[in-house]
Amino acid sequence: MLGRIVLTIIGIIVATPIALILLTMWLQRGEHEPTFYVRVTVDMVVNDQPVHMERVITCETVALGNAGLETLFKRAYTEYRPYPLAFGERLPDQSAVMMWTPYECDREEFLDTEGKTQIRARQNAPDYVPRIGWTPSYSPIETLEYYIDRKSFTHPNRRIKNIKIHSELLSDSGFPFYKPIEKPSKPDDFVWFTGIKPPNKHKKVLFVAFYAQVLTEKKWRGYNTLIDAELDSYNSPQRVAHRPELNQNSPIYLIDKMFRDLGYSRELATGYGGHGVSSQSLNKNTPVLGFGVDLSEQDLIVQLLPEDGVITVSNNNTWDRLVFRKEPDGQKRNDSSWMKYSDKDFLVNGQLIKPNKFNTSTYFLFDPESQDLFSVKRSLFQVYPERDNPLFQSANEGQ
Repeated sequence: MLGRIVLTIIGIIVATPIALILLTMWLQRGEHEPTFYVRVTVDMVVNDQPVHMERVITCETVALGNAGLETLFKRAYTEYRPYPLAFGERLPDQSAVMMWTPYECDREEFLDTEGKTQIRARQNAPDYVPRIGWTPSYSPIETLEYYIDRKSFTHPNRRIKNIKIHSELLSDSGFPFYKPIEKPSKPDDFVWFTGIKPPNKHKKVLFVAFYAQVLTEKKWRGYNTLIDAELDSYNSPQRVAHRPELNQNSPIYLIDKMFRDLGYSRELATGYGGHGVSSQSLNKNTPVLGFGVDLSEQDLIVQLLPEDGVITVSNNNTWDRLVFRKEPDGQKRNDSSWMKYSDKDFLVNGQLIKPNKFNTSTYFLFDPESQDLFSVKRSLFQVYPERDNPLFQSANEGQ
């Protein structure tokens, strides 16, 4: 009898922590179900040539946030993340096209022909903005065109058009594990396109694009009498004066505030920073908006292409993509001075504007003839390809 009591006590002592562990695991279960698989098919026309890409995407449940006592008995916050995050295709003319994976692992319920509830992959919203890149030569990549705005795919000069994306669920219903019907795709040579830094050692490659945000006279005149007087005093194209003795009434400060007040302060984002689609969660009715830049109709942004150290600035009303160029090998990326424009000449309406002693990451240029006011900026796209990636054989490995 005593032996049974002892064994029972020992059993309780052993079983209690196991039960607590199992209970905690159940309480902390993820908000999402296990991994599932989807075939993503992409068809588009690139330079008038049809391009077809197809990948079997793995949708893994990823835990978010830090574990602590406050989350000990709460369900873990998780999200689905598609793998690979980006893919691409080499084309016969030595060019290449690449894109973020255009599916954020979202599913929806529907009724089949027998009236039973089934689950399928949710298609992208009609106004979905894919992040797409194109390079004229992939051996190695020196120039990269980046499509990030809805206008990019409606512009008359667009290189990429007629994009069609379809997602098809490929998992069986064997809960708690979903098995792929087809072999999942592995990351290809274009997975670097997201700009995400991997945990292991990779090369560090920097691409730079110049562009200008433009205010016509109709927009800037009348905003501030000091700005009007300053710009009216210019007889030839030039930089907007700094005048530090005026403090906050310095022309560049007033104009910088004007650009921000008119909604032009945002930078053009490049790296992977969130959902790449417009989708809606299976369990929530709130839409998840895409991460694409949506420039409004009144925004005027012009592409600037430096040639031999000179940046020509003009309001040519052309905007359909950012054109990035790889920074030369040996660029001092740990030196903050390379971020500034002190080594660049600007050409505005035939007038060569030389660098001055005042360095800033943003330059304001004014053309008295056209009455256009330009805010010149640069967009940086830093990527981390694998060291043996054939697309970057000549790239500097970085530090």
